[in-house]
Amino acid sequence: MDGPCCFEIVTNHLYLTVRLKLAYILIGISILPPVLHAQDRMVLVPNLDTLFVQVKEIGSDQIFYYTWNEREQQNLLSIEKNKIGRLLLEDGRVYRFAEIKNLPVYKEIYPKSAFKFDFFSTFYGSTHLAYEHRYKPRNSYEFGIGFLGLGFNKDLSGNIEGLMLRASYKHYLKPYNLRKRDFPQQLKGWYYRADFSAHGYVQDEFVLHIDKYTYIPGTTIFSLHRTDKHYRRYGSALVLNFGRQFLIKEKICLDLFYGMGCGFGGQKVLHRSESYYEETGYKWMDTADDLGDSSLGAGFSINHAKAVSFAFQIGFKVGYCFDW
Repeated sequence: MDGPCCFEIVTNHLYLTVRLKLAYILIGISILPPVLHAQDRMVLVPNLDTLFVQVKEIGSDQIFYYTWNEREQQNLLSIEKNKIGRLLLEDGRVYRFAEIKNLPVYKEIYPKSAFKFDFFSTFYGSTHLAYEHRYKPRNSYEFGIGFLGLGFNKDLSGNIEGLMLRASYKHYLKPYNLRKRDFPQQLKGWYYRADFSAHGYVQDEFVLHIDKYTYIPGTTIFSLHRTDKHYRRYGSALVLNFGRQFLIKEKICLDLFYGMGCGFGGQKVLHRSESYYEETGYKWMDTADDLGDSSLGAGFSINHAKAVSFAFQIGFKVGYCFDW
């Protein structure tokens, strides 16, 4: 087979392949629009049955709609408003037409708020609490407070004592699966959260220096120089968090997140003391407490010795949801 003929066959094959791919893309685009339609819900009275529909028009006395499973057939249906307790549109709007006697049962479907406790914070010597409230679909604000020094394992955080405050904006993302039912009123799903946090605390630190050591058969004598410092540290941070919140029976929420950002800090030595003594053997090394600038339990971690530094935070919150 000569060169030009071979080149012509390859060119025709590539042309057919490109045409097939374009055809698949056009078919996919033609299929997607019905999937992307909004999903609305009607709660009927008196049994609180829920219909998944696509609302076409809200009339003066009736609602015109397509059933969700048969919306492609364009079979338009209607229902009187006095048979509908609630009409929940995908964009978050809620219409109330008929009285629902068993309203508490309905309210449990979509809690608006959550009170949370940071499970990780107690293991770093602090207690962090948070309150989240949804003010519109997919969007909520969250406020937090941390009592630094109120927790277990205070040695891990350098025995800090102080307070942390946080204000956040939170946005829940749409499901990546377009065929999955999407309820933007729920406090669950993947999200990003922008935080502004600030803390202030006092912390004790000491540093041990070996001035000299003398070896004696069987043991070693160390001449130690200890420096004790009492710090006042303060800082703030702008952090962008990414996480996911789970709901268990619409009541219990589990919130996992991590974030990075920019921190601003400062510190001041309130008290300093020096001491010199001797220790025998290496047992003294087990009691050293030089943690340096540790802010693991302070809500976010920054370098207070620098005016501007990297900020980091991570957490796992457990909470209870309610309709406030």
